[in-house]
Amino acid sequence: DEPYVDLFGSRLTRGCSLWLDSHQHPCNELAHAFFGSARFAPERLLMTPFMTTYMRLPDTFILGKRFLFWTVVVNAPHEIILTWQGGNLQGATMMSFDPRLQRVYHGNCLVGIPPSSALIELHRFYAQFLLEGMVHRLEKKSNGAVL
Repeated sequence: DEPYVDLFGSRLTRGCSLWLDSHQHPCNELAHAFFGSARFAPERLLMTPFMTTYMRLPDTFILGKRFLFWTVVVNAPHEIILTWQGGNLQGATMMSFDPRLQRVYHGNCLVGIPPSSALIELHRFYAQFLLEGMVHRLEKKSNGAVL
């Protein structure tokens, strides 16, 4: 099967970008904002009954460790990649930060779903929805909100 790959980006405010860049490992903040956002909450709730051992949002995303269905396979300061597998489907989820451009990115790779499938269009909408949730949470956190 031909894999489906996407990449979506969003600009941060200058203040948020500076706040994120001040962290030693900005990718940890990205993962927390992504998986901890209100927009990801329904998906997390749906997975929790199956993944009780890995349901708690970790303080730090560590190479080789699991969270829900994801395993951290790349953990660089400005990029984190997690892979997952379920039945005949497998994929990767990526979040990254470019401090020079003041942008964050969210990308996916899906194997097992034909790229022409209607599910891909739904996925594209959902991926952008999750990116917006991550950005919203980062902006709030950078402004001092305790989340």
